[in-house]
This record gives sequence, structure tokens and C-alpha cells, in this order.
Amino acid sequence: MKQYGGTGIELDAGDEFKLKIEGSLLTHAAGTLELWLANGCHGVYFDQASGTFTVKPGKARAFDIYAKYYEDNTPCWSIYISDGLKDELHAGGAYLVGSGWLGSNWDIAAENYIDPEIGITVNLSADADFKITDCLDVTEGENRGWKYNNPKYYAVKDDAAGYLNFANVSASGNVAVLTPGEYKITVQGEGENIKFIFTPAEGLAPAPVKDKFVKDGFYLAGDFAEDSWKVKEGLYIDPEVGLKVTFKKGSQFAIIRCTDGVTGSADWEYKSASLYKMAAGKEDGYINIVDGNNKVALTAGEYTITLDNTGETTVFVITPAADLQPDTEETVLHYYIKGSKVTNNWQQLKEDKYELKETAAGSGIYEMTIKMEADDQFMFYSVNVGVNSGTESSGDKNIKFQHVVAGTSCVVDAGGNIKTVAAGTYTFSFNSSTEQLTVTFAAPAEAQ
Repeated sequence: MKQYGGTGIELDAGDEFKLKIEGSLLTHAAGTLELWLANGCHGVYFDQASGTFTVKPGKARAFDIYAKYYEDNTPCWSIYISDGLKDELHAGGAYLVGSGWLGSNWDIAAENYIDPEIGITVNLSADADFKITDCLDVTEGENRGWKYNNPKYYAVKDDAAGYLNFANVSASGNVAVLTPGEYKITVQGEGENIKFIFTPAEGLAPAPVKDKFVKDGFYLAGDFAEDSWKVKEGLYIDPEVGLKVTFKKGSQFAIIRCTDGVTGSADWEYKSASLYKMAAGKEDGYINIVDGNNKVALTAGEYTITLDNTGETTVFVITPAADLQPDTEETVLHYYIKGSKVTNNWQQLKEDKYELKETAAGSGIYEMTIKMEADDQFMFYSVNVGVNSGTESSGDKNIKFQHVVAGTSCVVDAGGNIKTVAAGTYTFSFNSSTEQLTVTFAAPAEAQ
């Protein structure tokens, strides 16, 4: 029924279509109503589902509205924008881009300009994903400057928590909605001091963060928690108040980003030591944030983890409880052999036969002898007393092998694991002061 492929809505006899323009109400009760928009016209929106035709405030336009008929005499009311006006973009201006509100788009659109005087009002959905960009002074091609890729440019009025999550705004991260609803965005300050203030509509109450995953929110993960190394509801790091957590000595942890507010899937890009820092004056003796991908608690106790968004990249600040003193007790390590056959699926077994024992008290020399088959894979590693997670990696990256008879007894593979070549008896002797491991091999005696 729609002529020339035009956008339209079908109306049966008795249906009523209402159209409001500049305060005047037009109705239509039969046939097809078509809407035609010239390419590039801004400030006009037509919602097919609800039959709502909207001219944005301050965007007065001229229209031709007239009737025509199809061959079967079905009436068709057509609305044409006839003035040919196009809204100009503001070079250097701020524009809302993304998804999750009426007419949203990742391209700069005139109707999503954040006017410094009056702002902009949008109704954000629960899965909205967006941020604010500056408009470059170009007429063609990419005109998004991405000047505001930092949480420091965003705030909720009166710093109210529970509405929006700005913590992950960056070149690859966007604003996430904690409480869907209507927000007015206004501009405060200018230049590097500019800030975009999101004011929730009156009566819009913040949704609690508890008991749900926050898409693009940061979570703490590690062996200190039950069902460790996963996004967990109780380990969300609130951008406003942070997260308090209690670590055992030797606890390993890292910050992960939640990529799905429903399933709690995670992004592990936040392991770099440069993304973590201890509170001023608490740099030594509390948390090892430098060595390895995971961070390790050197002192058991309560810590608060907060977000520092003052720089170009979010930094996680770790602050020990006020009364917590560094643990000065000397670390005691146990040394183990573990592998694909000497232990169960690379997990440490508790039997003493797999642990190197000190040959004499205070000697620092640890030894163990074990029979192994050909092609057994294993590694040498150490753990803190009472902690189940290894704190030293195995293999030739950290341990110097004084004696490995390549091709005869065992070899070190590219991954740093050790693999036996021949069956026999292996004796491991580790000098903790030099961190050197000596492996000696005895072939089985020939059958008599």
C-alpha cells in the first residue's frame, strides 16, 4: 500500500491516528499515513510503532500535508518537510553518542548536541552504552574527537551513587547505566576543567548495585574468595566508595572488568603493575603489586580498594586499614615437585614424598628422591607456609639448573616445564641461597 517505498503506517477503518504539531492536533482514521524526510534533516523523529511524530524543541519546521489516493481509491495522507533546512554541527561542541535512547547513534547527530546553555535530556535504557565526544571541524569523514575519554569529565549531580558507572570511560570503554530512566546532561566549566553533569529526573531512585552485575564495572577476583577468579556480585568496586576486602597472607588477586551485566563474563586486561598503586606511605610490606600478573598480599588484614581517575588511565589504589602494620615475619617457603604424572592434573599433592625436605636445620638445602617414568612432565615450585597458591614460577626462567643431562634423563621444554626422557630414579637438590636446582638421575638396574 505504501507508495514509492515511503515510510508509513497502515490504518484500518475505525483506527485513529493523532499528530501534534506546534500545539495543533491532526487526526487520521483510514488508509495509510506516509512520512517523508529529506536526507540530512535533523530535529525530527517519527516513531512508527506509536505513531508519534516529534519536532525537537527549538527546531520549528515547515510542512506540506495533503491527501492523495491509490488506484483503489484508498486515501493516503502524506507529510513532507518542505523547508529544506538542515541543522548545522558545532565545531568543538560536545555530542552524546552511543546506544540506548531514542534516536541514538554512534555518529555525531545534530539532535544530540549538548547545548552549553540548556543541555540535553535523554531517556537511557538499562543496556545503554555511550559517552560524549567533541566535534572536529571537518565536513566529511570522521568528525569525532574523543576528547572526553576519561571519567574525570563525567559526574552525577551531587555525586549521587547508584545511577551511572563512569569508571570505565576510556578509548575502549563507555558509560554504563545502573539505573535506567530520564537524565538531563548539562555542561559545567570549560576546557580541561569541563564536566558533564547528569541529573536524574525527579523521583528516579538509584538502583542498588548489590545483587547484580554491573556491565563495564570493576570487580576484585582472586584466591581469597570462594569460587575465585570470577566476577562476583559482592566484590564490585564502587566508583564512589570503593571496596573493603580482607586478605590472608599470600592471597593473590587482580582487578577484572565485567563485560556482561547478565552473565558476569570478564575482561582480564587490568593485571599490569602500572594500573595499581599503594596509598602514600604504605608502599612497603603490605601488597606486592610489581612481580607477576597477580598481586600478592604480604600482610594479612583489611584493605580498601578505590579508583583514581585523575589521570588518563584508571589506577586502582590499595589502602591498608589504619591500624594494620606490615608483617615482619620472615617468609618460610616449602618446595615441591608437581606435574602430569607425579601429581594429579598439575595440582599439588599433600604426601611428603613430593616435597623437598631440608637436609639439616638451617642448611637451606632441600632434597627429594622419586622414581619417574619416561615422558613424565613436571615443574619445580615453592609456596608460602599455609598458602595453596604458588608464589614462584617454575622452570628455567627462575630456577638455574646445574645438572640436567639432555637426551638422557630429562629436558626443559620451551614452556619452562621439565620432561623426563628415561625412566629411573631422580634426585632433586635445591640450594635456597643460590636458587640453584641440581637434578641427578640413576637408571634402573638391569633385570637379573
